[in-house]
Amino acid sequence: MDTISVTVKFDRMLENNEMERIERYRFIKVSRGKRELDKSIFKISYPKFIGENNATLITNKEDVFRCNKRFVEILKEIRPNDIMTLNINRIDIPITYIMPENKSFAQYKSMFYLLAKIYEKRVGKVTGTKGIVDLKENKFQTIVYADSKNVNDYNCKVVFYDQYARYKDTYEGNIEELLKKHPDLKRRMRIEVSKKINRKPMNLEEFANFDLLGNYNEDFMRYILDNLFNINTILYEIEEQKRKWEVWFNVKITNFIGRMLWEIIKEEDMYEPMREAIKSLGLEKKTQEARITNLRKELKRIEERENKMIIDLYNEVSKICIYIAGFLKYYN
Repeated sequence: MDTISVTVKFDRMLENNEMERIERYRFIKVSRGKRELDKSIFKISYPKFIGENNATLITNKEDVFRCNKRFVEILKEIRPNDIMTLNINRIDIPITYIMPENKSFAQYKSMFYLLAKIYEKRVGKVTGTKGIVDLKENKFQTIVYADSKNVNDYNCKVVFYDQYARYKDTYEGNIEELLKKHPDLKRRMRIEVSKKINRKPMNLEEFANFDLLGNYNEDFMRYILDNLFNINTILYEIEEQKRKWEVWFNVKITNFIGRMLWEIIKEEDMYEPMREAIKSLGLEKKTQEARITNLRKELKRIEERENKMIIDLYNEVSKICIYIAGFLKYYN
């Protein structure tokens, strides 16, 4: 669990001094933007409730219950006589994938291109896909997939980001001390699903006892698996790639030149379809093995030059898919 946005209806508008008292608890932020006479929007951060920042991982739903109950207590302390109701606006549920030691977030750009193709096929062409790139280093830092062309005007979205890079840009404390507390931070790929919620208002006691993770976690994880890491669509993409490479390798097989591969390869191309395409050509075994060896050598050169993943791309996509699937029933 990362954050939620809720709207609370009071008997009258919150005063500035009341908002300041609430925000002394650093896991709560009060919106000063769209305010109504008797309503206020709050952002609740669960990692900041139990730790200093969202580098702290929420690993059980008891922490979510404790946070919600404390939020309710604070509101009742501020407005003991108000009859308050609450609407849940948005929920963000993250998972954290620990990348292999020999991989960096930037190398996963091939996966992000592949997922963009899958997302468009699964959700439709009204999707929006945006990337934030460090231009000096030419490295992706954040990728957003949304069910709207305007990724800020979404009902559902999935965000991938390099958690260490984000902390380097925004963290005001000692980054080295943070790394001591969270030694795997440099290897963290953060994957967050965010959905707008439409359900009837509840009173504060109902919210305090409402099982957010039990009610929403499985649905959120299925959204990623159905629309980004969809196995059938990935297998279809592999077959499409294989057909492309069968034509190309069949034309070039008498004079296989590595640099010609670089001219046709796309960001989302995987090693496995290329290898299977060569196997399908009916070559003598030693020739086939030599072609595959040359293919891997050239792919490694492209990977080093372009700082991206090709040979391990399918394996990493499969590993992340299995990892996400492990969270389907995690909080039930």
